[in-house]
Amino acid sequence: MNISIEKSLEDATNIIMDIFKHTSQIAALLEAGVKDIYPAKNINEARKIRMLIERYIGQVYLCGEDNGVTTSEFNYSDSPLEIYENSDKLKD
Repeated sequence: MNISIEKSLEDATNIIMDIFKHTSQIAALLEAGVKDIYPAKNINEARKIRMLIERYIGQVYLCGEDNGVTTSEFNYSDSPLEIYENSDKLKD
C-alpha cells in the first residue's frame, strides 16, 4: 500500500478511519447472499432503520458493535469471519 500526502496537514483536521474490517464485512455479507445493506452511523440510527424495515419489509439482522462491544440487540458482531460462519442463515 502506498500512501502519499499532497499538502501539509499541520493546520488541518485529521481523521483516520478503520474501514478495512467494515469493508471486509460488507464483502462477506454480499458473498453470503445479502441483497441490501444499510450502514448506520450509530446504534440509535441502526435501531430506527431496523424498526422501519421490520415494519414494512420483514426480518432484519443488525451487525456491528457499540464502542467496541457487540450488544445483545445485534445479531452478529462486526467480524467478517462470523458472517462467513453463518452465511447459510443469511440466505434469502
